[in-house]
Amino acid sequence: MTVACPRRTRCARPLRALLCAAAALLVACNTSHPPPPGTPVVTMGNLTNSSDFMSYIINIDSIALKRSDGTVVTPLVTPVTVDLAQLNTLSELVEAPAVPEGTYTSAAITLDYTSTQLVWFNINGETLSATPSTAAGLGFTAVSVIVTFDPKNPLVIKQNQSVRLQVEVDLLASNELNTATAIVQVQPFVVIRPAPVDATPMRLRGLFVTTQDVPSGFYMNARPFYSQYSALGAVIVNTNAQTYFNINGVVYTGSAGLAVLSQQAQTLPLAVYGTLASVSGVTPSFNATQVYFGASQESQVAYYLTGTVTARSGNTLTLRASTVVPPPGVAALSLTYLDSIPVTLGNATLVFEDGSATPGLTIADISVGQQLTLAGQPVVSAGALASIDASSGFVRLQSTTLWGHAKCRRDSRSLLARPFRSHRHQLRGHRHLRTRRNGDRVRRGYERRAARTGHHNR
Repeated sequence: MTVACPRRTRCARPLRALLCAAAALLVACNTSHPPPPGTPVVTMGNLTNSSDFMSYIINIDSIALKRSDGTVVTPLVTPVTVDLAQLNTLSELVEAPAVPEGTYTSAAITLDYTSTQLVWFNINGETLSATPSTAAGLGFTAVSVIVTFDPKNPLVIKQNQSVRLQVEVDLLASNELNTATAIVQVQPFVVIRPAPVDATPMRLRGLFVTTQDVPSGFYMNARPFYSQYSALGAVIVNTNAQTYFNINGVVYTGSAGLAVLSQQAQTLPLAVYGTLASVSGVTPSFNATQVYFGASQESQVAYYLTGTVTARSGNTLTLRASTVVPPPGVAALSLTYLDSIPVTLGNATLVFEDGSATPGLTIADISVGQQLTLAGQPVVSAGALASIDASSGFVRLQSTTLWGHAKCRRDSRSLLARPFRSHRHQLRGHRHLRTRRNGDRVRRGYERRAARTGHHNR
């Protein structure tokens, strides 16, 4: 579906023309009567199921689809920056663009490592940075991975209907790390397939449009990952009486939050957490459990960090494995990773618990092991980011995932925990990275353990 516009902007009439124009641009120039569009709903996760990857920031330059008649369309043409390690526990709804109807037999995704100087690993609880390389030892730049769909299950896009297209990157299969030289040999392994609507938790980031014409919900335009400039298709977001809202640092639940959201300005950023609801129409729908709007999600003036607290001394935290998102235009890179950074809190620091309207939270509720997102101001020393001052900012407490191997006996059950990188309170099975030590290959994995979340076989 193309970008949505609210009724009061008087773009309802041109919307049909925009749909046709978008379809016309996507088809080959020698097609005089382009087929009417449908909507591939591109979602992205990874197959890694491992805590071995701390940060894996690359660009996705494009996603292209090839139809059975040879026509190639490119639903993603604007490069987006993504941390593939973050997709390990939460999928992302990437886009919902207009694409000509037809049967598509293959897809191609271009992964760009040109700006990726280092990727970060968790090796037995210690972080290690490594330089991406080809098998020949050359610097890794960009590669296009072509995936041919199963002939019995091609991607079929129908007029005025949506269909889910799942993209998954297996970081374990794609990387082999030499711990002695700190070089990681990259050969991307990607799965792209049509997928059903299911209960997979995912995030939908984008821009608010309007609550008009959506009972108990709103329209938004997708802007995935950390992009600052794209608008990649409209999505209808459904809310209910239990939906949690954090709107510019004020918490609401249910209809009260939706009423406040309806008064907000268009095109401001928000992020929605929940599940894909329906692809029966040309505009897909999404069931929201949590909504973060405006400054609670991102702003023009603050730095936003997501990481794990590993130490606390008074009002100073040590935040490890932090994804850092600076305000637009502040840094050359829109996204970076810091292995460790101190954060200063204060009595004015606001504290929230994601998904729970818990009153009375203070900085005393922040403890070691806590996964969190915070907003604050940079403290720069010698031209580099030295610390974050969140004394006038906020902290969002998040659930914690414990990675480990379940050891089951008749009379007991124990867990061998993997240290570090814990967020969201669920026990997950574990796979390991292929590594080399002193030139000898150590194949540490491709096994999967039974976990509370169930069995998952390759």
